[in-house]
Amino acid sequence: MSALGNTTSTEAPPDPLALLPKVPALDNTFGAVLLGTFVGLILYGLTLHQSYRYLRLYPNDSRALKCLVAFVVYALEAFSMGDII
Repeated sequence: MSALGNTTSTEAPPDPLALLPKVPALDNTFGAVLLGTFVGLILYGLTLHQSYRYLRLYPNDSRALKCLVAFVVYALEAFSMGDII
């Protein structure tokens, strides 16, 4: 008897994980980290510049408000950037 008429197969189904893209090696991603750091530092510098301009252009604001702005910019922003640990 011939096995041509047999329609059952014993092959394993294809692996669905094989269709996913491969994760690149970490040594290839340090450029993205560097660019992200540069963009973050530029935005941090812009924030510092805006707070400096506020402190210089509005001398009649209360000292408490100026201290609040300085605290928010320095403490919270620097902490979120990871500068203070």
